[in-house]
Amino acid sequence: MVRACGRIPKNVDLVFLFGKEGSITMIHKRIIKYILGYIKKPSIFGLLAILGLLIYQIYGCDLHDRPYVSDNVRVVDGDTLVLDNELRIRLQGIDTPETKQQCEDLFDGEKKYFPCGEIATMRLAQIIGRNKVECTNEGKDKYKRQLSYCYVNGENINRRMVREGYAFAYSEYDRTFVLDELIARIIKDGLWNSEFEKPSDWRKKQKQNKSK
Repeated sequence: MVRACGRIPKNVDLVFLFGKEGSITMIHKRIIKYILGYIKKPSIFGLLAILGLLIYQIYGCDLHDRPYVSDNVRVVDGDTLVLDNELRIRLQGIDTPETKQQCEDLFDGEKKYFPCGEIATMRLAQIIGRNKVECTNEGKDKYKRQLSYCYVNGENINRRMVREGYAFAYSEYDRTFVLDELIARIIKDGLWNSEFEKPSDWRKKQKQNKSK
C-alpha cells in the first residue's frame, strides 16, 4: 500500500468510518461540503480546520517514520537513490528529467540544448553531499522500487528539489508538492527558466521510438 502526504490510498477499507457505501468519491464530496459550509458561515473553528487540512496536505509526510537511514548514499538520477549499495529508493511525489534528457535555453540569442537530466542529478548530489539520509516507507511502485520521502538534516529533499525547480510535482500520483512547483514556476527557478518536456512525456516518446 502506498502512502502519501494528506492522501487516502484508494484501497483503504473505509466502511468502519462511512458505512457500507463508503467510497473515496463520497468522502471527497462530504469533505468538500463540510469545508464549503464553514466558508459560507465563517467561524474560528472552521477557519482553523481548513488551515489544519492545508498544513497536513503540505507537511503531513514529515510526520512519517523514517526507517531507512544511511550515510552511504549513491545518487542514480534526480529522483533515485541507492542506500548502502542495496536499497534502491524512488523519491515519492517528484519526477525529474531523465539522465539523457535534453532541455532548451537561450544562449546569446539562439536556442541551444543542455543536459538538464544530468544537471538535476548533480543538484540532488549537491543537496545530499556527505550527509546522512533518512527515508520514510511509502510502499513500492510497480517496478518494486522503495518509495520514500527523504531527509537531510531534517529537510525534505523531495520538496527542496521541486522548490528549486530541478524536479516537478508528480501530481498524477501524489499532489504533495504541487504548491512548491507553483512557487518555482512563478519565480522561474531552476529548469523553469528553460523549455523542456515533462519527463513522463519524454519517456513515452523514447518508448515509441524504440518500438518503431
